[in-house]
Amino acid sequence: MKEYSIIICTYNGSKNIGKVLDSILKIDSLNLLLDKILIVNNASTDNVGEIIDEYIKKDPKLIFTEYEPKQGLTYARMHFKSLNTKWIIFLDDDNIVDSQWLVNMDKFLKFNLNVGVANSACVAVPGDGFSSLDLDILYAVCPAIACTHSSIEDYKNKKKTLIKFPFGAGLFVLREPLIDYLNNGWTTNIGRQGDNLLSGEDGEIANYVIAKGYKYLLNCDAYILHLIPHKRIEKDYVEKLSYGLSVGYVNALKKKKKYRILKRVIIIRNLFLIIIFPIKQMFTNNSRKRIVNKIEIESRKTINKLLKSK
Repeated sequence: MKEYSIIICTYNGSKNIGKVLDSILKIDSLNLLLDKILIVNNASTDNVGEIIDEYIKKDPKLIFTEYEPKQGLTYARMHFKSLNTKWIIFLDDDNIVDSQWLVNMDKFLKFNLNVGVANSACVAVPGDGFSSLDLDILYAVCPAIACTHSSIEDYKNKKKTLIKFPFGAGLFVLREPLIDYLNNGWTTNIGRQGDNLLSGEDGEIANYVIAKGYKYLLNCDAYILHLIPHKRIEKDYVEKLSYGLSVGYVNALKKKKKYRILKRVIIIRNLFLIIIFPIKQMFTNNSRKRIVNKIEIESRKTINKLLKSK
């Protein structure tokens, strides 16, 4: 029995959805491993629906689509309930998968027991017009945009992973606890909603499954590519994304049993780090580290502001 299904949520993803689907259809052992590809059109206003329809005509047994009128990644992802395999895989409409990706993940999941949530490596692929400074910024924001590596060269050279917690791009989740989560209220984070970059729903989903006694593992022997347009490293976008992640983090924190104690501890720790990071800035000439430190300072300030206001 095939154990995997893929759900792709798209909002105005006409530019890349064809590339994404082409890469999936070239996966090794596709017919042995993959049951269905569900594409959720999340109230798109471009012609992505027409492109999807063309792919469905080519392979209606494998590919199907559903429409979600409410904008928001969380609403779109709830459509996973149409899929009936052991594992549900969440892909974004800008993720290109390696031909060995699913084979390697299948071997990994069968070898490691009691895994309920897993990711492969996710490698950033910058679009046109990236300067050397832009690449440094890309490196700094990689964890925020769900990338483990900022370039394919870093990945192939086995550079240190930039992110080690669950993220939505290429997220493998067991369906059984996922259905349980859906029946118990689902995540309250709307997720990406047009230009609103509220985030954190991926972490909530993963943490629910982990709380049920399952493990999370990252497998860097498999990888997908994450296509990054220039706008995603521009100041306005990075600030919106950072704020959205901070809101998601605080919302998830509020659900913890010892929230009041944790709140005080995190505020104090952040105040300490806000002092430490500028000192670090004074002793490094590394452009990437300076950008990382600057982003960390602003993020800690935002989190503290949100915690004090709640």
